[in-house]
Amino acid sequence: MLPILQRWHPKMTPYRLVVLLTTIGLGTAKAIMAHCGNSIVSTTLEWISGVLLFLILHGLSGYDSYRVRLPPQISWFFEYDCVEFAWRRLAQLRWLSIAVPEYSSDERLYLHMRNRYSKYPPVTLYRLLVSFTAVSFGMTKAYLSYAGLNIAATWTDWLLGVAATTCLYVVGLYEYNSVDMWHTFFVVDQSHAIMSISKATMYIGGITLSAAWCFGCLYGIHIYWRDPWLIFDAVITNGRKSEVSSTLTPTFIDDIHNFCLHLMMSAFILAASSVGIKFGAACYDEVWYVVYGSSVHMLAKRGRGYILRKIESILSSYLTVTTRRRVQRVFFSLWVCAGIAMYLVAIAGAFAMSIVWFGFTIRFRHRQPAPESENGSDSAVAILILYIFLISSSGVGLLCVGLALYFARSMVRMNWAREYARY
Repeated sequence: MLPILQRWHPKMTPYRLVVLLTTIGLGTAKAIMAHCGNSIVSTTLEWISGVLLFLILHGLSGYDSYRVRLPPQISWFFEYDCVEFAWRRLAQLRWLSIAVPEYSSDERLYLHMRNRYSKYPPVTLYRLLVSFTAVSFGMTKAYLSYAGLNIAATWTDWLLGVAATTCLYVVGLYEYNSVDMWHTFFVVDQSHAIMSISKATMYIGGITLSAAWCFGCLYGIHIYWRDPWLIFDAVITNGRKSEVSSTLTPTFIDDIHNFCLHLMMSAFILAASSVGIKFGAACYDEVWYVVYGSSVHMLAKRGRGYILRKIESILSSYLTVTTRRRVQRVFFSLWVCAGIAMYLVAIAGAFAMSIVWFGFTIRFRHRQPAPESENGSDSAVAILILYIFLISSSGVGLLCVGLALYFARSMVRMNWAREYARY
């Protein structure tokens, strides 16, 4: 049994009894009348309990607190403990042999001292439970009413208005207990956790949108390669399609140009998808930052560290120095190959761009005949454009080749320097 100073129960004052009895009595009577089909009586009781009594009891609720000094004429209505009176009456019945329990009923003024100067009320688990209960029952009743299930909606209204409200009201009387009972449930502010959860939910929605964007880009690439669209095969002349392109058969340069066009458009679509990937990665970082401080992450980090230490100790006992050096050389070779592959991709992209522009010039001159008077000037302009793009693309390709060779040379020399430093 707990000591007397650690046993606490709220006072059941006449005001609190009136709140409970009117809620239970009028709510139950309203549900029964609605179930029997007497809508007039049910509506009248709902108006009495939901409007008239609510306004009166809500106006008097400000006096139901230790922070208010009451006049002696009405103090009994908010301070007299009816439960204590009942215990004393039962103790006077000797044949029952009931002892009056001893406990404290003093309430504290504030849930926490810092809440006294806070601009916002604390978001505790009890208040979250009240809000969640009201929202869930309200939405359930609305759905049942719109679905035409009037009987189910009536008794759902009774569960929320009578049973759930009564239980939550009685539990709420313990909120300002002076013995720090249920500290986590009544006192601890959960606003930071709520903000973290809402922020994580928002960023998870961002990750979902970025994934949908990337999937759409990849699906666009699939459609583009499956149903090719030859851009320069249909030439628009004076608002009508020219019949020149339909009479010419595709050449080898046309096929190469179409393939390069596919590569270029796929690169553009992948670049667009990379924007979605970057956005999703940023959202993932924010979600990970929220989860980083949680206890689950701390336990996972400790378990991962323990497993990695065990694996390292096992491998260090079996691997010799020569084997370790070979493993390091393998990883170094893979790193060099990855760097060279990256530059080779850049070289391929540069030459693909040169072929694309080369195809633009040739196909444009081949598919759209120019006037005889301007034939020579157009040919000169086309050749000039061809040489400009060939030189620029070849320059970029040679630059990538030089960077790849420089990267490989620097990596090899760095590896040799490390090998010589060991000896």
